[in-house]
Amino acid sequence: MYDHYVPFDTDSLKRLFHISRGKKSIDKTKDDIWNELFDFNSCKINKKKKEFNYRIQTDGFAVSVEFVSKQTATFLNARKKYMQECKKRMKGLTKEEKDELRKKQEEEKKARKATQKKKEKKPETGHRLL
Repeated sequence: MYDHYVPFDTDSLKRLFHISRGKKSIDKTKDDIWNELFDFNSCKINKKKKEFNYRIQTDGFAVSVEFVSKQTATFLNARKKYMQECKKRMKGLTKEEKDELRKKQEEEKKARKATQKKKEKKPETGHRLL
């Protein structure tokens, strides 16, 4: 017997149960898919503070249901939308233009790290009078 948990997300459930929703975005149908298969209405979780992360893990006997704070969920959704927008922008570019953009982004990242290091304060030593 194995004591490893297997994760299931929305995409794996769609493939496992042969659920097709046409060409709709997977975000629009997540609630529908999970509600068809599981009853989350009986969960006693503070829904004002926590949100279902559309992911469970199981070893065949026990199940772990993943919840995240509303603040974390908002951050993850914003990051996901940003990444989708970046992919759309990159779609129409040539390989040379993509390489140029990547180099520029790397340079900006290095510059940000350098300024962050300069801003870091050294710990003060000695005593200070109030």
